[in-house]
Amino acid sequence: MQVQEFFNSFIGKKSSETIRLMHGTLRAAFNEAVEWKIMEANPAIGIPLPKKKPVLLTFPQIKAMIETLPEPTRTIVVMIVFGSRRVGESLALRWEDILVERIIIDERLYDDEPRRTEDAQRQPRGATRSHGVIKEALATIWKDSKFQKPRDFIFATRNGTPTERRNVLRHVKAAAKKLGLPKEIDFRT
Repeated sequence: MQVQEFFNSFIGKKSSETIRLMHGTLRAAFNEAVEWKIMEANPAIGIPLPKKKPVLLTFPQIKAMIETLPEPTRTIVVMIVFGSRRVGESLALRWEDILVERIIIDERLYDDEPRRTEDAQRQPRGATRSHGVIKEALATIWKDSKFQKPRDFIFATRNGTPTERRNVLRHVKAAAKKLGLPKEIDFRT
């Protein structure tokens, strides 16, 4: 209860991100104390923390963001925004997943490793109303890619592995800063 009161005392005074960082540091210290047998249990585990307020962008802000991003981050964000894709789904896409009227989502990146989605055996997700916008963006990636075999990742690094989410987020945050958008931007924004 004392740990909960401690974190509650910062609500309204510190950002939810700062409170979460403080919690992570304290939790790590308590973990060491448990490992060294100074404490029996970590009192920071299970503490409800303040939720981040979602940042919502207007369409003109989204358009400006997309225009500011370098490739392939631009196309990844187009996939997320216009295709209602998760970032892990977009990063795990292979050329063979792009069909004439459908994009098959049967893999996601988990810890930067592609894994089959839970529902991939039943019905791959895919139909999209914004297919023209997505096709145009993918055509740009295709012509510049040295990896064009069916099993190759669309958003591949120099050595053919999938692009890492943290690198994409780094580009998104840099563009947000350049445009004067909130620094709390993430893939859900």
